[in-house]
Amino acid sequence: MDIVYYDSKEFENVLSSKAFIMKGIKPVPAGTSIFSMPDTERNKKWKSFADLYDIHFIFENHIPEIDFYAVPQFHIMATDSNGGLIGIVGGKDSLNTHLPIGYISRERKCFLIAASGHSFVENMDRWKQLLKPYAELMLFDSKEKRRGRNGFSTAKQ
Repeated sequence: MDIVYYDSKEFENVLSSKAFIMKGIKPVPAGTSIFSMPDTERNKKWKSFADLYDIHFIFENHIPEIDFYAVPQFHIMATDSNGGLIGIVGGKDSLNTHLPIGYISRERKCFLIAASGHSFVENMDRWKQLLKPYAELMLFDSKEKRRGRNGFSTAKQ
């Protein structure tokens, strides 16, 4: 089956992924997005994730600066004390997702943490020991550097 990557922001208001339903083609969103919570939600529960597991969920006044374009999409939800990013690979979702959970180090190395959000939650206490190199997640300096490569579609196409 052929895979077609599409920029998630570009298509968000133009088309839905259902527009890609064609025989033998699997649409996969690309790009980088951040899930942040309102600062009013900051409380002991969220702080405990940082203290116990080194998972610092993102709040609106502490959004990290992102300098890469991910393929497939990387939906960032947390950071760690080393400046790495934790997120959902392949779309925007919650931790109840069937999508994989990944990690991008400060050096831009990509790792798989868990095959699903459920698995990540079950193994949160040892997520750093579960890191495996993840070649399926690719990082580019910009969307423009990704364009023109095979398997990438734009809203104009």
